Amino acid sequence: MGSQISFIQMTFILTVIYLALTGNVQPVNILIGFLIGIGISILVRPEGLEIAWKRFPLAMVSALRYMGILLLDMLKSGVQVGLVYLIPGFLSTQASS
Repeated sequence: MGSQISFIQMTFILTVIYLALTGNVQPVNILIGFLIGIGISILVRPEGLEIAWKRFPLAMVSALRYMGILLLDMLKSGVQVGLVYLIPGFLSTQASS
């Protein structure tokens, strides 16, 4: 019974995430999101797992560190794209050095 409850919870969460990503809350889209949620839940087969609260602070630090690295990479990529757009031949001068 516990596995069935987590299956329903996971399906509901995935449906809500799908609706948030699509930004469309029409009945047909809700049905599609629900079917996708069921499909993913069947493939993953969620089990009711206990949360290890002792490891939670370390997990949060790791998540924040990952988001910082991701933000820096996006910033570097944005600057590089801007330079390629603003300075013709920027890539050819970077490749030769």
